[in-house]
Amino acid sequence: MAACVGLACVSELGATDALVVILQLGFAVANPTWNTVLTRAVGDDRIGQLVSLQQALLAEGSAGRRARAGLARHTAASEPRRGVR
Repeated sequence: MAACVGLACVSELGATDALVVILQLGFAVANPTWNTVLTRAVGDDRIGQLVSLQQALLAEGSAGRRARAGLARHTAASEPRRGVR
């Protein structure tokens, strides 16, 4: 979380690179750990359902982000600009 906040606040290239590396290292540890925990939680007989649920949530989330970005862009484009005639 701190790396994400740092990325939002820093504009220097070196600091941005360092924070991206830290963020990726966190993902490299967290993702396999989360998958292992979930697999053990649901049991071997329900792993297929777990994987399909994860993929469905990722796909829906991706589509939802695109829709929200499109609405935000449309809203920003339709607002009148100040000082422009």
